[in-house]
Amino acid sequence: MRESRIPYTIVRPCALTEEPAGADLIFDKGDNITGKISREEVARICIAALESPYARNKTFEVINSSTFGNFCHEIWSIMCIICWF
Repeated sequence: MRESRIPYTIVRPCALTEEPAGADLIFDKGDNITGKISREEVARICIAALESPYARNKTFEVINSSTFGNFCHEIWSIMCIICWF
């Protein structure tokens, strides 16, 4: 995919749940995190990535922050985090 020159975004969610969206999220890259995330949240992230130039040609992982207690990032900060990577 990366060599095809076709724009892409690879979202690597951890374990999927049926919980509703709205949780704070943690983003990372490099296969460093484990946890869970709702399917609805992953769908929202994919839609946001389609609309953001910062998500183009990026790969990242995402989990629900409840795995790590108070360490939280809101979903709408995704663009800043993707840009940083």
